[in-house]
Amino acid sequence: MPQTKRLAAVPAELHLRYAPDLLTVEIGANESYSFDRAGCLVRAAWDGHLYRWGFDGSCLQKAFTVRSSEKVRIRHDTAAGLVMAHHAYDRAIRLFSQVQLEQESWRPVLQQITAYGIQLLQNRARRFKELYGDVSILPPDQYGALVLQLTEGCRYNRCSFCTFYKHIPYRVKTLEQFEAHIQGVLDMVGPAIDRRQNLFLGDANALGIPFGQLLAVFELVNRLIPVNPADKTAIQGIYTFLDIFNRRPYTAAQCKVLAQLGLRRVYIGAESGSEQVLQVLRKPNQLHLLHQCVAALKEGGVGVGLIFLLGAGGMRYYHEHAAATTRLLSQLPLDKRDIVYLSELVNDPHSDYALWAEQEDVRPLSPEDARNQEQMIRRALKPVDEDGPRVSRYDVREFIYY
Repeated sequence: MPQTKRLAAVPAELHLRYAPDLLTVEIGANESYSFDRAGCLVRAAWDGHLYRWGFDGSCLQKAFTVRSSEKVRIRHDTAAGLVMAHHAYDRAIRLFSQVQLEQESWRPVLQQITAYGIQLLQNRARRFKELYGDVSILPPDQYGALVLQLTEGCRYNRCSFCTFYKHIPYRVKTLEQFEAHIQGVLDMVGPAIDRRQNLFLGDANALGIPFGQLLAVFELVNRLIPVNPADKTAIQGIYTFLDIFNRRPYTAAQCKVLAQLGLRRVYIGAESGSEQVLQVLRKPNQLHLLHQCVAALKEGGVGVGLIFLLGAGGMRYYHEHAAATTRLLSQLPLDKRDIVYLSELVNDPHSDYALWAEQEDVRPLSPEDARNQEQMIRRALKPVDEDGPRVSRYDVREFIYY
């Protein structure tokens, strides 16, 4: 837990809060500003709203309505996010001037914040765009990972429901390009690397390349950013997405080699156990290949994260989707190292899925229907205390790469 320090000779409600990777100034319970060791604003709270800034300068604003406790989200693009961050820097600098800093390791950071303010976040956002272009989505437990973009976009990019990569041409970086990318990322992050415990190989299917090429990538990553779970201050592991339909699954022996080089968990968009629903989603998963892939990963010592879509196929496939998904999950060798994510289908009005639902007059699930479908799927899994996988909701509307 971060250490809280109450300082003398200042308003009683004004505090500095120290953590190894964040410096926070807060006044009362409802206003705070947190900065990383590069002096970049990470999150803030004021006027009943919570704010989190991404590497690209965009901002996710969240609040709860008083009457219904309904979660409200506003996503601000880079331009608007930086305007809000400017206000936050100005306010935080005024608050910092009223308190005495007692942890000397943060003094150079505070000096940077005071001298340059919003320029620190502006410079990072500019450099981010040069290095990445975009980071479209991550699993929830990896929102704070350091993303290394081995691939860009999605090779398949034809799922009816997914619009994450529609604007991104697919390509795989050469080893030389990837090394330059890593060096650029390390330079951009600077001393804020302390906030990163994991590496995430992006984008949609970084494991979908030949094994020899992938082995060279893992060796390069370990040379530049060593993975050492024995050192809690070092990078703990490597994580990534995998599609199971673009190539044959790696063998258990190959997975074991990757595990020895730091691969900890692979995330697979399984979406449904129903072939009918998969057809609607235009997701060419073959369930026997999913079985093979999960078995090879587990035998090789790599955990899995399986993502299923609540509400896929709407009310037309409500029971089929739930029954087939529970059947699939009951057959897979999942344990406490694994995660099952249940992600409510967010119906983008511009997606092919939305067009199908409109043409076929398919009614979406109500919130209550979605909760009931979730419970049906959860019941197929052993609880964590009986060596079952963790199960969690996954709301893609909450994503921001910070």
